[in-house]
Amino acid sequence: MVDLLECWRAIELFGPPSIPEVPRKRRAGRPRASEPVVVDVTPVGGEAAPVLPWAPEHPETAAWRAPKGMVWRHEVYGGVFELELLRRAMIAVLPAGTDPDPGVPDEELVLSGKSALFALVLDEHGRPVQDTSVVSACAWATGRLFDPGPSAPGWLDGFEALGVAFEEAVGRLTATPIPYAPVAGAASDLVPVPEGPAGRDWRELLAEILGSAAVAAVAALFGEAAGAAMQEAADPLVRRVADWVAERCPEWDSAADPGAAPAGPEPQVDAPSPVGPPQDGSGPRPVALADLVALTAQIAHLCGVEEHLDPRVIRVQSRLVYRPRDPKAKPVAAQPFLNSLLPPDLARVRAALEDGRGGGLGPALEAYLTDRRDIPVGARTDLREDRLTVLEGVDPALVPAGRWPAKARYPLALSQQFAVNRMLADRAGADRAGADRARAEGAAADRTAAHRAGADRAAAEGAAAKAAANTDDGGLFSVNGPPGTGKTTMLRDLVAALVVERAAVLADYRRPEDAFVGRAWRGKDRQGVHARFVSASTRSSPAARSW
Repeated sequence: MVDLLECWRAIELFGPPSIPEVPRKRRAGRPRASEPVVVDVTPVGGEAAPVLPWAPEHPETAAWRAPKGMVWRHEVYGGVFELELLRRAMIAVLPAGTDPDPGVPDEELVLSGKSALFALVLDEHGRPVQDTSVVSACAWATGRLFDPGPSAPGWLDGFEALGVAFEEAVGRLTATPIPYAPVAGAASDLVPVPEGPAGRDWRELLAEILGSAAVAAVAALFGEAAGAAMQEAADPLVRRVADWVAERCPEWDSAADPGAAPAGPEPQVDAPSPVGPPQDGSGPRPVALADLVALTAQIAHLCGVEEHLDPRVIRVQSRLVYRPRDPKAKPVAAQPFLNSLLPPDLARVRAALEDGRGGGLGPALEAYLTDRRDIPVGARTDLREDRLTVLEGVDPALVPAGRWPAKARYPLALSQQFAVNRMLADRAGADRAGADRARAEGAAADRTAAHRAGADRAAAEGAAAKAAANTDDGGLFSVNGPPGTGKTTMLRDLVAALVVERAAVLADYRRPEDAFVGRAWRGKDRQGVHARFVSASTRSSPAARSW
């Protein structure tokens, strides 16, 4: 099972989402609010430097050109590469003579689309938005194909540390004025030349913040004959990344949790930064073109993919977002979708299995990973043949009390309603089985807690709830169908049914918070008005224990 989980994790790492494409033809005139602007800003030798989308002189996406009530957000994708190059790199490490896809013509195997080495989000003035920097797990894993290679134990471990260090490096880079100074005769409009710390030139600062690969790339950008030598170029990739992470995040300890990642920020409102860059020198500075070139080169060097993926292009997608009412709120944005969300969780599950923690996979994941030879196929019911089972499954008595807000003339289709009813019925059946075991424990806990607390009803309910909460082990119900057949519509009605069912349970308590135990999480909605309350564990009612 551990090997199966590791295979699943590898598939997720090597399957990056595609990034936005530059349109071949753009509509003339001012961009619409719903229409993002996608451009490549890669510097080309002998040509004028491109104008960055957040520059005040940009004709379309400058901060002051945003419509009233809106601001620009810029998603930067550094080191864009073709997914076809990724496929070729994976084939290159296969044993000689191996046919990766027997019987499939080569023209059908070509991968379309592009991904990138890293991504980050900038505000309307070109300053990084906190907690949006992300490194491509796919690019990192591609380098590991060649060094140390798939035969090395733990060859795909350690990516999370690189992501944390990258976020730290981006913060340090944009918090430091870098006095970029091109050589005589080079294109001086490539970067602004701020006043840096006294006595330190840009090479020294850049080498300290990012590394020698960044220095070499910026030197080449300025047209210098030879870039700085990369002292760590001969180091193995594992050591190269480990040393780079240790220098920037000395407190990082990945051994504590293999899938660990820094905790995400509390949800906030997507707010603009104050008008204009900070005048007192505090806060991050706008990102320059040389910064992007430096970041691209350094991450490519750390991943070891300069030759395999040819990641040189820098792409920016600019989109308009609504300006909230509070002008003092920090700018926030969602992290660009550059990686699968599953590898950290799969690493945690694998680690739990290896050291015996957690009591196994849990019924849902265990059912999902069950070998098809172990599935009791004979116990299945073919609903296409057994119509009576379908009719029983959509009996009006089984229809939940809540549904997703929609026009009454558009109810769920037969198969959709059957799936919703069956999922709720299966969950209720599992809860009833667990409740029988928990009832005796809960009653004893009630009596003990009531005696100690002077018949304190709330304490008794809490003790019973903890006993019953341990019986809700979850499960798995699979729904499969082509796009557009109503899977999401069905899921919305399931969510609505659980919300209404939970509300009915909460209504039986004197105070809604009495239904919950454990540490609660509080947040705000997108408008910052209505509070949300989420608890990890709840009282003994089956409805209160739903998600």
